Amino acid sequence: TIVNRDGHLTGYNTDCIGFMQPLAQQGFSPKGREATILGAGGAARAVIWGLLRAKVKRITLGVRNPAKAERLAEEFAAYGEIQVLHWEDGAFLDHLAVTDLLVNTTPLGMYPHVEGMPPVDWTKLKKDALVYDIIYTPERTRFLSEAQAHGHAIINGEGMLAGQGAAAFTLWTGVAPDLALMKRALREELASRQGK
Repeated sequence: TIVNRDGHLTGYNTDCIGFMQPLAQQGFSPKGREATILGAGGAARAVIWGLLRAKVKRITLGVRNPAKAERLAEEFAAYGEIQVLHWEDGAFLDHLAVTDLLVNTTPLGMYPHVEGMPPVDWTKLKKDALVYDIIYTPERTRFLSEAQAHGHAIINGEGMLAGQGAAAFTLWTGVAPDLALMKRALREELASRQGK
C-alpha cells in the first residue's frame, strides 16, 4: 500500500498486518514459538515478516523447490532464524512435531481446484498446533478441514484479506473501518461468485 503525504510516497506491507490480526484475535502469540510456512512465494514474504517482527523463535519453510526458498530465506536471515526443508523429506516430517503454527501460503486448495493441498502428515503435527490457511475461497479448504478433523484450531484467509484492506483504508483515510462488516461483505460477495 502506497500513501501519498504531500508528495512524499511511503510504502506499507498491509498483507503483513492482515496476516497478524487473526492470530491476535485467536489469542496466539508467535513470540518464542516455532512456525512452519508452506510455500515461498509472494504471500510467504508477508507472513515471514509478520512472524519475525513478532519475535518468532524460528521459521521453517516447507517447500517443493528448496533452491527458490533458500534465496527467500537468505533475504530475511538478518532478522531471524529461517530454515528450508523439502516438504516430502523425513526432516520436515520430524519438524512438524515441534511446530506451534502451520501456515499454508500456497494456492493449493483454492477455488475451483478445491481438492488440492500441500502434503502434510497430520499424525506428525504437534497436537496443539494452530493451522492457518491464507486462502479465503473456499471458506474452509481441504487443508483446514483435515486439520480440524485432527483436532487443530484453524484460521482461514478471510481475516487476512479483510485486515489488509482495512489497514490500507486506514492509511489512506485516517478512518478505521468496521472490520466485521468488511468480513461479512466479503463472505457474501464470494458466495455469490460461487453461486451459493
